[in-house]
This record gives sequence, C-alpha cells and structure tokens, in this order.
Amino acid sequence: INFTEILKIHNIVRPYDYQEKAIAEIDKGKNLIVSTPTASGKTLLAEYGIIRALNNNGKAIYVVPMRALASEKFREFEIYKNFGYKVLLEMGDLESLDVETLKYKYSRLNFDVLFATAEKLDAILRANVSLKDLKFLVVDEIHFLGSPDRGSVYEILIAKLRKNFPDIQILGLSATIGNTDELAKWLDASLIQSSFRPVPLTEFIETKNDLNTIVAENLPKGNILIFTNSKKRCQDLCGELSELALFKKSNEQELSEEILNAVESPTEQCKLLTNFVRHGIAFHHAGLANKQRELVEENFKNSRIKVIIATPTLAYGVNLPAHTVIIERLNRYTNKGMVEIPVLEYKQMSGRSGRPKYDKEGIAIIKANKAKEKHIREKYINGKPEDIESYILAEPNLRFHTLSLISEISDVDEIVRFFDTTFGMFRYGNPEAVERNIINIINGLKDWKFAEEKNTKLNLTPVGNRINQMYIDPLTAERYIVNFLEMAEQFGSYD
Repeated sequence: INFTEILKIHNIVRPYDYQEKAIAEIDKGKNLIVSTPTASGKTLLAEYGIIRALNNNGKAIYVVPMRALASEKFREFEIYKNFGYKVLLEMGDLESLDVETLKYKYSRLNFDVLFATAEKLDAILRANVSLKDLKFLVVDEIHFLGSPDRGSVYEILIAKLRKNFPDIQILGLSATIGNTDELAKWLDASLIQSSFRPVPLTEFIETKNDLNTIVAENLPKGNILIFTNSKKRCQDLCGELSELALFKKSNEQELSEEILNAVESPTEQCKLLTNFVRHGIAFHHAGLANKQRELVEENFKNSRIKVIIATPTLAYGVNLPAHTVIIERLNRYTNKGMVEIPVLEYKQMSGRSGRPKYDKEGIAIIKANKAKEKHIREKYINGKPEDIESYILAEPNLRFHTLSLISEISDVDEIVRFFDTTFGMFRYGNPEAVERNIINIINGLKDWKFAEEKNTKLNLTPVGNRINQMYIDPLTAERYIVNFLEMAEQFGSYD
C-alpha cells in the first residue's frame, strides 16, 4: 500500500509542516508523541505509521478511550480492506465467558489492524493471547492516561505491550497538555508540539443572552455543538430548544423513524430522541445505543441534524466539527460535590469548532454569568492545560492490575520491576513504598484465596483467574463472596 494513494483518497495535496516532521521521525523507527490542538490532522500520522508497519509484514493496534471513537476510527480505516488487509474492531461489554473459552476466542483474532477500546484490549491481554508480528501501536488521546477513573488502564496497556514487544514503535496522539515532555521522556520518544489549527478559533464569553438566543443567532452560520454536564441536562435542553420556531419547521420524519427502529425494543429515551430528531436536534451521551449514536453523528455531518447537545465524552476525539461550539456549563457534579471542569477538557470541547474546508473560523462560546467572566477568561481562555497525573499507584488501581499481572508473571520481584516501568513510577518515584504496597496487596490476594504461592512461584487460583477475566476489583469480589457465604450460612441454618 502506498501512502500517496491514501493522500489522494483524503484529497490531501501535501501534509502540514508538523505532519512532515512527524513522518520523518516515524521513518526513523522511534517512538513519537505528537501534541497539537484538537482536529488538527493527527490521525494522518497514525495512517502513515500503520502503512509502514503493514508494508514491513507487521501488524498494528489502534487503542482509544471511547467506544464512539473506536467505531469512528474503524470506519475511517475500512478502506484498507480494499487493499486486502484485515481490519478488526473490538469494543463493548466485557464477556462473562469462562477463561478457556475467552482464550480460545481471542486466540483466533485474525487482523492486520486492530481497533479497540483500552479496556477491551486489556481484557484480550489478560487472556494471555499471543499477538504475533505486532510492530506499531497508536495510543489516541494519550492524555487520557491522566483520567482518575480509567487512565490506569491506558498506562498498564502501554507498559505491558512495551514489555511483551520490546521493539514495538509507539505513536501517542495528544491534545495540548502541560507535561507532554514527561510523557515523551517516559516512552523514550521524540516530541513534536504545534499550536497549528487548520481553522482559526475565536473564543467568547456570553453573559447577556440566554442559550436560545445564542443558538438562534449562530445557527445560520452552520451546525452547533452544545456541551453540558449531565445526560439529563442534555435531554432537558433538547426539549427547550425544540420549542423554538426555527426548529418547529423542521420535519425529519424519515430519519426520526430510522433512529427509532435502530433498536429492537425502543425505550422511552429512544422515543424522546426521535421526537427531537424530527426537529433537527439530538442529544448525544453514553446512554445511546451504538447504531443510534452512529446515525446521530452521520446526520450531524450532513446537516440533517443541526444541533447536538452532548456530555463532554464527545469531546474526546470523535470527529464531529461544528461551526459553533457552546459550553453551557463549566462545572459538573462529582463525589466531591460540584467542581469546575479541567482546562484540558475545555480546550478539547472548544477545539471542536471550525469545520476544515467549510469555515474560515471556528467559534467557541462559554455561557456564564457576569460575576465569573474575569475568572473564566483567565483560567479557560488564557490559561494553559494542566499536567496529566498518573493514578496507577493508587491502591484500588494497583490491586486491580497486580491481580492481572500474576496471571502473566510468577515472580514477586518481577512484578515490582514491572511497575517500575510505569508513568506513575517515572513521575513520582518512591520505589520502596510501592514495593511494600505491592507485597501487601499480594498477601491480601493470597488471604482471599485469589492467589497462591507454590515452590516460590506465584499463580492465580481458579477463583482469582475468574475475577481477572471478569475485570472487577478483587476487593469487590471478596466482599461479594463474604456476603454470599454469610447469606448461605444464614439460610442454611433454617430446617
């Protein structure tokens, strides 16, 4: 396959300057981190690296944080099937199959390019599948490694694949973050940074007009993407906007019915969505069925749907550029109460504005009250994104991943040395404390009968193996088992 053919397919005459520099680094066989604004053309570099691997009789994996992004990238790369390559998508729910069945299923994975969510790829690796001829790994949205909830999976994947494939070439695609240089040093990678955007971005803070007025003023210029902070808020705003006269005249009845019939048993949420779609509006969040989500995204691109109201997950990589992006709320509710979103998240959302080849500029509007205008301007518009942190050494994550490592590594010291290769250890150090924590966790797993040591070799018990494949925290499993045994004993006492 020739990269020139791919450029023609994408109607690209010549790569951007930063892309040409990145291509030169990939040709050297080095690991590479590319940090540029959202929607600046980073995927083309992934294509180049994948083509290079395929032309050298190798295979490639493209890992992403979100299912929506996995589906989108898979669809983009399906053209490679025309060149005789096997392109595979793995995502979705983690199976409840037994260990041997999982191993059999995953051992039969046949691909040249695999697209997978982080958790699904980790589940495949936990089945101890041999991935032969793997030469190139794309880690899209690599800054997601800093997510407190799921970032540790990204980190463990990179560390595992580097261990199992010492010669693998890694391409990390990142938004602009504060410590990209640290990521590059951790991966022994070259670093290319650029502020380049194909479409210039103009940012505003709106303190006077309400959302309805902002939408009405900007809709004639092109599609609008609105970000808010919850699924319920998405649906409530759709209801408010659908009452506007400019949406009342829309009648996308056929599309509405197609979305309704995309699932076998439509729920009340499905019916609500289709009612809004009839007026050219849709909500987009994790509660949508895959087929419905694809239909919403596809018809936003062709402007049958003119406004999408979404939770911030849509900001992570999914290619849905709009002329105007409106950030309706800059806070969200967490277990610590209501908190402001990170600057990085704002940059991701605002970066969705401006459609290459269609717009001369993108417009990002923050809806806010006057009292917070100065703070918002300093923090979000003029401020720099935060450094990304590592959460892999936090006890729940350390416990979760230590269990999976025991299925691959039977020596305690080797498990400790493995964690020495993580970004968390690179960033924070303190190996003695981490070693103590790992040994305590392993002792706990043995006490719970999830792991056992025979002839100085550490192994998972059948129960531990099952927990590993079920992809749950060992502590959760232990509490469930204790509760179950207590109930069994209680009911067993009745004659």
